[in-house]
Amino acid sequence: MKKIGVLILTVVCCIWLNPEISIALSNDPPDLLITEISPQGKTYEYIEIYNNTDVPIDLRDYNLRYLSMNKSMQVWDIKESTFIEPKSTKIIWIKNAASKDEFDFEDFKHNFHASVDHKQLIRLEGNLHNSSKNTVVLATDTGAVISYVTYDKGLIHYKQDMGAKKLKQDKQIKESTPGQVSNEQVPLNANKQTDTTKPIVRPVTMPKEVPERSDVSIEIQIEDEHLIKRAEIFYKRGQDSAFTQANMLMKTTTSYQSIISRYDVYGSVPTFEYYIEISDGQHVIRYPEKGTKTIKIGNPDMYKPLKPGLSVQKNTILKGTKKIQVQKATAEEQIKLTVDGQKLKTQRILSRPAAIVFEGLGIDERKKSAVYMGDRLISKLKPTAGLYLPYELSIPIDELKPGKNTISIHTGTKKETFMPGSTVEEKDVDRFSIKNIKLLMGDGTMIRPISVNSITGDGDENRESTREAQEWKVGNQGVFILSYEFIIPAAMFTAEEAEIDTMAYQDGVHSIQSKGTSIHQADVVFDNTAPKLHVKTPLNGRTYKGTFTIDANPEDEVTSIASIKGYLDGREITLPYTTSSGRLSKGKHKVTFMSVDAAGNRKKETIHFKIVDEAPIIMNQAIPLDNDTKVSVHPKLSVKVEDPTNDQIVAKFFSGNRYDFTSKGRNQLKAFSNIADEEPPPNQTYPRETGILAKQIKQIAKADKTYWVTASNKGFPYQRFEISLDETPAEMKEVEVKWIGHSLQGRKVTLYAWNIQKSRWDALAYGYGNKDFSLKAKVETEAYLKNQKLQVLVQDQIIGEVNRPFNLVWMSDTQYYSESFPHIFPVMTNWIRIQNQLGNAEYVIHTGDIINVRWDLEQWDIADKSMGILDEHHVPYGVVSGNHDVGNLVLDYRNYGKYFGEKRFKHTSHYGGGMENNTNHYDLASFGGHDFLFLYLGWGKETTTATLDWVNKVLNQYSERNVVLAVHNYLDHQGKRTYNGNQVFKEIVRKYENIKLVLAGHISGASRNVATIPLKGKPSKFRKVYEMLADYQSGPEGGEGYMRMLHFNPEAKQLSVKTYSPYLDDYNYFEPEVDEFTIDQLELNPIQKQVATDYIGVNVYSNTLLGEDKDGRNREKVQIRLKDLKNKQDYFWYVEVSDSYGGRSRSPVWKFTTK
Repeated sequence: MKKIGVLILTVVCCIWLNPEISIALSNDPPDLLITEISPQGKTYEYIEIYNNTDVPIDLRDYNLRYLSMNKSMQVWDIKESTFIEPKSTKIIWIKNAASKDEFDFEDFKHNFHASVDHKQLIRLEGNLHNSSKNTVVLATDTGAVISYVTYDKGLIHYKQDMGAKKLKQDKQIKESTPGQVSNEQVPLNANKQTDTTKPIVRPVTMPKEVPERSDVSIEIQIEDEHLIKRAEIFYKRGQDSAFTQANMLMKTTTSYQSIISRYDVYGSVPTFEYYIEISDGQHVIRYPEKGTKTIKIGNPDMYKPLKPGLSVQKNTILKGTKKIQVQKATAEEQIKLTVDGQKLKTQRILSRPAAIVFEGLGIDERKKSAVYMGDRLISKLKPTAGLYLPYELSIPIDELKPGKNTISIHTGTKKETFMPGSTVEEKDVDRFSIKNIKLLMGDGTMIRPISVNSITGDGDENRESTREAQEWKVGNQGVFILSYEFIIPAAMFTAEEAEIDTMAYQDGVHSIQSKGTSIHQADVVFDNTAPKLHVKTPLNGRTYKGTFTIDANPEDEVTSIASIKGYLDGREITLPYTTSSGRLSKGKHKVTFMSVDAAGNRKKETIHFKIVDEAPIIMNQAIPLDNDTKVSVHPKLSVKVEDPTNDQIVAKFFSGNRYDFTSKGRNQLKAFSNIADEEPPPNQTYPRETGILAKQIKQIAKADKTYWVTASNKGFPYQRFEISLDETPAEMKEVEVKWIGHSLQGRKVTLYAWNIQKSRWDALAYGYGNKDFSLKAKVETEAYLKNQKLQVLVQDQIIGEVNRPFNLVWMSDTQYYSESFPHIFPVMTNWIRIQNQLGNAEYVIHTGDIINVRWDLEQWDIADKSMGILDEHHVPYGVVSGNHDVGNLVLDYRNYGKYFGEKRFKHTSHYGGGMENNTNHYDLASFGGHDFLFLYLGWGKETTTATLDWVNKVLNQYSERNVVLAVHNYLDHQGKRTYNGNQVFKEIVRKYENIKLVLAGHISGASRNVATIPLKGKPSKFRKVYEMLADYQSGPEGGEGYMRMLHFNPEAKQLSVKTYSPYLDDYNYFEPEVDEFTIDQLELNPIQKQVATDYIGVNVYSNTLLGEDKDGRNREKVQIRLKDLKNKQDYFWYVEVSDSYGGRSRSPVWKFTTK
């Protein structure tokens, strides 16, 4: 691996990427250097730090952060003032918990035979890994990186490298030399420090009030000529005596922020207090200079004692088994609780619910770890990854007791939660860490555990005291349960509770009473009986004709009816609901009634009924015949009709019109063709349009399989039609556009009309394929007619010039950006947005794991906003789900569908279609004359029968397109297919010859493979499919923003792949041969685009009534007679027929010509 990366801290890199921030970068070596690391052995591991300045430096302003390649992070922060003299060293002795008290300074000195002064040694608890890739960063407490090093294993010395923050390994020194540095390791001259100005603090965000259960964000701006080393906030609740310390982190070069957990401000009465201490290395100031700043947290009144009384009131309705509470004046008060004079058994409880809160790290989604109180499950544990995740779990109000209470955190396997007495293998259990556990009481009190009992799988126990921020391991070293003991004062239990089985009593009114120092009484209602439901209409099994009303009457003998709803064929209706046989389709229907009474008892009844076939049928036996040219000037217009129920029929004959390129209508139509740069064109007309020729007019005058073809392999071929109508909008019932024609296999033709109100082409209808299809669309006169002219356009698509180079961007496994490093995600998408505007990123592929914890809506919001940058700027992209998005053992697509479902994409021009709310979907795009289909198959759905059927339909429909297949899991880090990859290859990749690339993530690493597959029917010839894995999630900060750029050069038949991080402005996370390569002989062929029109016409259904026949009969003709028409004139007409029960039909527009 070429590098692990820099800037582990989550905020500092924003400095280098925000275009509004300017910061001078020095070429001087860092002020503090890491000159030696010794990770060998658990007893004497150390890190040596050198002061490369001419003034003492207080290490209180700095911290060390250690990130191992197993994703665990340790932070070592020195809280006491500890100065390191100019051009001198300090040794950070990293001692693990087991040996922290066993060895002293003399032991350290003796082990290395070193002449070390005891003042040079600083002891910190932790450990260093002695294998794989590891990174140690020395940073200010505000988050700015000073210097950093990487190592694999063994003793390593380092030396400065031309001012770089990353220090080089010095391989000349082989022995441990704690406290000593060589001339080659450090600069000859120390950095000179001058600082005469104190920092100036200006508030940015200092809320005076925040809601309950909300984190508190404090932000300040600091002006200083030097880098701020430490901005430390000291805070406490109003009722607490001691302050808690926390570092504020750098948000920009001048702003600093601290977010204080909602659990640290919980229940603060009357206010929450804080102050800030700032150090620039030479000056330390306090803000405010005196006293503290205060914040009101929520409503302090919510923690006041509740008033004595019952939890029920007069006329409260109860059903089933219910718990009744009595609030007492004091915990010591004795009360008697009765129902109708019969005493109930009660127990002491808290007045308000409590919650257990803690932070967890490394909890595995596949394992069944959980929290228990005794044998009672409180909650299963949601998974974590990367950083500590806060948990808040409600404790049932009757579970906590006065005095000792034990709450246990259990590890689990894939099959079960470990319980005392069960037998599991240690290798199978979940391994995770817990810290900062406490009880949040309903009165605002926080209770910390007095002890923790570590219980092994063999039943051995080890009880210890606890302290704030201490980490406790579960699943490691045989510890399978952590049992925390809390002491809850008896004075908090100011309520009592009893359980009532209301079904043991008759429905009706009952008296509940409590007697103590005062009496409280309430007459309540018990109701366990469902309401009655009397259906009025329809009746079960009945067949209905004409108008009828759907309705039912509910009845309840004890309480009132809360609601009654009706559902007609699954669709909710408002009762009573009037309909008719003319409005409903013929055949079977069902209506479901649901009645709910005030107690919540339900009654459901479903009625099945039928509707007669009501709509009259126009038999299309029109007289005169359509396009008849020898019609009398006194014609009889007739049409044969049929009514399924023998009803009397009323027929109304109307004047119509048809505009097409027939000999007598062509003067009112104009046609043009052209090749546009986009689809649809931005304006109504486009430069250099070509008018239609006479021979082309004949081709489209009627549907006769002769075609006017506009084709191109450059741009977007279109045909535009301008139709001048005789009728005014007031004379029209409806205007209908009809187009018949085709394109090429897999191509899309869209029918547009020019919207005069919005000045744009609106898509009205579209179709696909190389066989003739018809497009019909109704046109709203107000939106599309101007001066009685209608503009219509049909168009096929091609993007850019043929064989031009083009670029795609591929990102994957952004889960840690969504969870822990949210500042990186928008940097990536903003860079893509800029590149898209420059023409360098025409489409974006995301191969899954958008977020890390699928039920964490904050992560979805971060991903939504970050990817929303692409939406906002119309950058086309597609996503596929990963296991973190939807789960492993149980697939849950709800949040994925909510944030990245079909609704997000369906309005975009590139979205082709999908199944199951974007579980699978495909996008269509063209670049340089090459049509692509990007096929996305969701996690856990890749090779289901439904998916394979859908894939077969899509890829056969678009068999001419180049397919890029995006799945989450396909290759491992060695370039071999995973089990899932083999299934996808077998069922999909091998079968469809238009698949060119397969892209995937899921497994940390980068690899590629070339699949050589025999062509169907040509076993001696082969095609190649290029398969790739690119996943950088295991690097610092979840991958540091690295993603792939895919540069296609069709003319050279090459695909060049590069890996880039806009966050670091750096190429190649891994070695260049892994992250940067070129694929030769990639076959992409331009595809011709065309629009082939066989017929175009506009039908106008006017409201000019010619006459009516009110006495129509089934299977007979309805007719009217016209008189005194003009000779040799075209006439258009249509008929509407209806019956008295609401059945209605309309004919097409017919034409005849008089003699």
